[in-house]
Order: sequence, then C-alpha cells, then structure tokens
Amino acid sequence: MTRFSSRYIVTQLAFDTTQFLTSARVIPAARLTDYRVESPADPYLKQMNQTSDVRLRTLFARDALNEDPLCVEANFYLALRARTNETRIEYLNAAIVGGKALWSDVADEWGMDMDWMACRPLMSYWQSVAALGYTYEAMGDVEKARLYFQRAIDMHHDFDIEEKLADMNRGMGLRA
Repeated sequence: MTRFSSRYIVTQLAFDTTQFLTSARVIPAARLTDYRVESPADPYLKQMNQTSDVRLRTLFARDALNEDPLCVEANFYLALRARTNETRIEYLNAAIVGGKALWSDVADEWGMDMDWMACRPLMSYWQSVAALGYTYEAMGDVEKARLYFQRAIDMHHDFDIEEKLADMNRGMGLRA
C-alpha cells in the first residue's frame, strides 16, 4: 500500500505559497532505510546532488522548489545558503512543514523504532528541525532555540545536542 502525504499550506513564509501544496509522497518499504520520496522535484534534486558547484546546486534547489515548494531537501539546502536569519527561518519552516506532511504517518507507524537518520529524506527533515534551533540560538531567542533543540532530541535520541540543552539550562540558571 502506498501512503500519500498529508497536504499542508504554508502561510508563514514571506512569499505567497497559499496556492502550493506538497505533491511529494512517501513510498514505504519493508525496512525504513529503503523508504523513499517521489516528488516532481526529483530530477532537480538528482542534479543538485551530482554537482559540487555551489552556484549550480543553488539553481537546482530553486528549480526543485518551483516543482514542489515544500521539498524538504531543497528548502534545507537553501536555508544553509541563506544570507539572513529571516530567510533561513523561512526555508527551514517550509522544510519542516513539508517533512511533517511526508513523515508524520510513517513516524506514527514506526513509533519508538523510527530512525530519523535511516535515509536522506528523513535526515533532511530532522536536520531542518535542529538547524532552526541553532538559528534561533544565534538570534538570541533562547526559548525558541530550546523548543527546536528539544524537538530534535525527541526525534533522534542519540543526538549529542543534549549537552547543548544542558548548557542552555545552566546559562538560564536551570538544572540540566
């Protein structure tokens, strides 16, 4: 049975995305490592991942978003390349919305056995959550940073960001 992702509308982005819905879908398999995503953005993602030229990678990522505005991998890549925190937050929020749309049913199905490092599409979603924590921390918004760091830990218990949270707690006068 093929699971189709939920469809979400992104309203918090600066550009108008109300007409866009994710058209990607998760293709399940017996093992989580074999799960994959099918998306109209796939040809651009393939080209993006086959070149080391940053300019070309950026162009392919933008082309991918023209086909699927909630493409997790393209949004994450462009967030890393963003020049401002505000732009980075927009891309990361879009990646998280797209990731949630694709993976929430899979996470419910796998429960505690869910491994967010099992395959690249899962990893990009998890990395977007963690990156949003780092972005808010850099901006000095400790509460939002803690929220996203905790979410990243909840998704991937082995993540060493627990020390980061402990440091933040100590800095706020809280117990680790």
